[in-house]
Amino acid sequence: MLVRYIRYSVQLMLLVSIFLFDEPRRKHFSLRLAGSLILYFGVTCILAYLWTWIQNGTGVVVPFVLSSIINFTVMFAMMLGIIYLCFDVKPIDVLFDGTGGYALQHAVFCFVTIVTYFTGSFDTSTALGLFLDYALLRILPYVFVMLIFYFYVIKPRRIKGELEYKNKTMIFFSVIIFLVAVILNEFAFFIPGESTTLSSTFTSSVVCKGYSLICCVVSLALQFTISKSEKIEHDKYLQERVFEIQRSQYSISKETVELFNIKFHDMKHMIDVLGSGDYSGKEDVIKSLKEEVSGMGMIFDTGNKALDTVLMQKSLVCQSNGIRLSCMADGQLAKIIEDMDLYVLIANILDNAINAVKQLDKDRRSIDLTIGESGGAWLIRCENFCGKDTQFVDGLPVTDSDKRYHGFGTRSIVHTAEKYNGAARMYQEGDVFHTDVIFPLG
Repeated sequence: MLVRYIRYSVQLMLLVSIFLFDEPRRKHFSLRLAGSLILYFGVTCILAYLWTWIQNGTGVVVPFVLSSIINFTVMFAMMLGIIYLCFDVKPIDVLFDGTGGYALQHAVFCFVTIVTYFTGSFDTSTALGLFLDYALLRILPYVFVMLIFYFYVIKPRRIKGELEYKNKTMIFFSVIIFLVAVILNEFAFFIPGESTTLSSTFTSSVVCKGYSLICCVVSLALQFTISKSEKIEHDKYLQERVFEIQRSQYSISKETVELFNIKFHDMKHMIDVLGSGDYSGKEDVIKSLKEEVSGMGMIFDTGNKALDTVLMQKSLVCQSNGIRLSCMADGQLAKIIEDMDLYVLIANILDNAINAVKQLDKDRRSIDLTIGESGGAWLIRCENFCGKDTQFVDGLPVTDSDKRYHGFGTRSIVHTAEKYNGAARMYQEGDVFHTDVIFPLG
């Protein structure tokens, strides 16, 4: 019994650990973990000897299924306690990680049981047979599943941020499904005639284990699918909030730019009037003032008001940061996109470029923006220097603050492109970062 419990504990810890690799750890993690493991295996040994003493020392007959359910429940509860004690996570995360690892361990156990029913097991009466039994059936399958599940299921979803959002109700139902499967699996040992008839052996080793395996897979699928769905809903909500804010900014910016241009237009007329009189010695001042006003105006006339507005606004930002903005823009074809979406799209592209170059040396603070027709499509192309190699996940750059997330601006660019059946591509060549957004015409 003790060997069975320790073997189960090692298997459980292996598969729970893959859910915890990337979780934040509490202070004095090593000390907490060492103390928890000592307590865990100490209680496991006590439970094994306790049931042995009750049955052999007192003569009280305790059903095997009852002792197994009690022991595994206590050991699983202790595992949850270890997770909470050693890792800085919320209770819902503890439940997600613990039940996920437990479901995975039980799924592998059921699969191995089914396979060995048809292939036969090793002769554990010999040293070689015992070694092969533990290595190939008790340890290796769990290590194999551990590596595959971590690198192909858990890690990609953590990078995408899909495991940050969990639905408590669905996780609860997932846990219930899993626990019912485990408990029914234990009752399979007590099918009448199990030890003597081939049909009942098939029932407990194949039918019941197959049922438990399916339940475990469903439980895991529920947890991961709902987490992904919650992430999508969260991103959708944030995206809508970003659009609301940017829509408000667009309205304010448009009014500001219009007022700004009117003021500069009036000032130029005043200067012209001033220059028409006989004011000797004022010519140089007037000329200098005209040049300064014209330079500050940065008035764009692309044929699209929304495009003019955002270019005007961002050019002033570039000017204040010592950034050279070179822009060749034809907004005549921009009518294929709504003004609000066009404003947000160009603003996000230029914001990303401005953030990248404003930290560089002055001679590298330049942005080249080209907007116009190319190959029967409407192309927006932005090129800017970048100070270091950019990391990409799923073709999109990740932010420095958190490698698991793409910036909202980047996702907004992709969202806007896809909204109009277009495509967005971001890539780096040498020390130049490229953003291409293309829309079909017609």
